Amino acid sequence: MRQWNKYNPIKLHFKMKRVLLKDVSLSLKENETIAFIGESGSGKTITLKSILAILPEAVKRASGSVYLCGEDIYTLKNNKKRNFLGQHIGFVAQNTV
Repeated sequence: MRQWNKYNPIKLHFKMKRVLLKDVSLSLKENETIAFIGESGSGKTITLKSILAILPEAVKRASGSVYLCGEDIYTLKNNKKRNFLGQHIGFVAQNTV
C-alpha cells in the first residue's frame, strides 16, 4: 500500500512562549485508521487540531507539515481546506457543545 498521509515532526507554541507539541510525527497508509486515546490533558485534542490545521489563535505552528493525499493542509485556503478535510478525515471532538 502507498503512503497516504504524512505528519512530519511538528512543533506548536502557545503564545510563542510554551511548547505544546514537539517532534510529533506519524504516517498512515491508505485505508488505515488511527485513534488517539489518553488521559485528560495528554494532548489528544491539540494534536488532532494541528493535523486538521484548526488551531486556536493563541497557538502557532513553529515548524512541521501535514500532508494528506499529497496536499499540504497548512497551505490550503479555508473553503478548500474544509471541503478537502471533509472528504478525507473523520473527527469526533470532545466537548462539542
